[in-house]
Amino acid sequence: MCIRDRARRTLGILLAGSSLLLLLAVANLANLGLTRASARWQASAVRRALGAGAWRVGREPLIEGGIVGTLGGVLRLRIAVTGGLVFGEARLTTGGASVYGREIRSSVVLAVLLMSALAGRLSGIIPALTSRRDRALAVIGDQRRTTRGSTRMRSVLVVGQVALSGALVIGAGLLGRTILELNSIDLGLSGDAYTFAVDAGLDGRDAFSALETLNAIQGRTRAALGTDAVGLVYPNPLSGRRITGAVRLPGAVDDEWFPGSSMWTNGNGFLSAFGLRLVAGEGFEQELLTSEGVHPPVILNEAMVAAAFPGRPPEEVVGQTVMIGFQRVEMVVAGVVSDARLFSPSTDAGPVIFQPYDPEWAEGTAHFY
Repeated sequence: MCIRDRARRTLGILLAGSSLLLLLAVANLANLGLTRASARWQASAVRRALGAGAWRVGREPLIEGGIVGTLGGVLRLRIAVTGGLVFGEARLTTGGASVYGREIRSSVVLAVLLMSALAGRLSGIIPALTSRRDRALAVIGDQRRTTRGSTRMRSVLVVGQVALSGALVIGAGLLGRTILELNSIDLGLSGDAYTFAVDAGLDGRDAFSALETLNAIQGRTRAALGTDAVGLVYPNPLSGRRITGAVRLPGAVDDEWFPGSSMWTNGNGFLSAFGLRLVAGEGFEQELLTSEGVHPPVILNEAMVAAAFPGRPPEEVVGQTVMIGFQRVEMVVAGVVSDARLFSPSTDAGPVIFQPYDPEWAEGTAHFY
């Protein structure tokens, strides 16, 4: 629901911005149509004076606006198709989604053409209203009130265009300021890291074989770089993805649990490479699957400790047995790590549970740092 709400909010902002752009285009097209109508007022006035109906004379700007709008819709569709081909494999983030393989559905094409034609017709309403009989007689009589009326209408359209443009400029400025603010947010991390992703389960390997492959990659990467700060994690930090986890204390009833976000990692290798700091305990280093009959280790962040062990310092929490997840898996707290914005720069650091990497649950997918 959280992801859906964020997507709905983003789409709402895009809809508001595109609506302002559409109104701006309609006002601009109406102004151009009014200028064109003023150039042929004499001919239109003669036709009205000779008895031509208002619809017969006024439908020309409506038809022209509809044609121009429809052609604009066709051009927009063409730009969308070309843009999809040019930027089809482009990604804003590592491993992020792209538009490759996306097709424009017929319903979208129909909606774009109908909206474009409607916008074009809407822009032709104001020029069409200038074909009234009294206005035609005024033009023939060379009265200046017609010129004053058209000038007033143009002024209204220009004011509307300036207002809409101002709103778009302000919105663009706020967007730029938001980006600058996001860049200045302290994520709680230190140092730089190189990252790459591996899907060891893509070829159908079982969990043990996938973990052996990931351990081999980790060892070769450590040897190639000459550093011990090599680790893996799932899901990828700062990708916006969260996996719900929970911490229960021994003897707690079903409704006494503390929610958090779970991350599967090899322990200290990832923490060091990513810049997270152990504030208590020694953490853990995972090389192979945890032996049976031994409580596996777990690392909690300070926010999780504050929620599950209120008032207790991290040093006292290390060594405590807790139950992780809704399956009540008993694990021993091997360390407490500092808080950091692991999911999004705009999301505050919340409770996080670092568990030994489980290739079966993660289907062999891991992100190395």
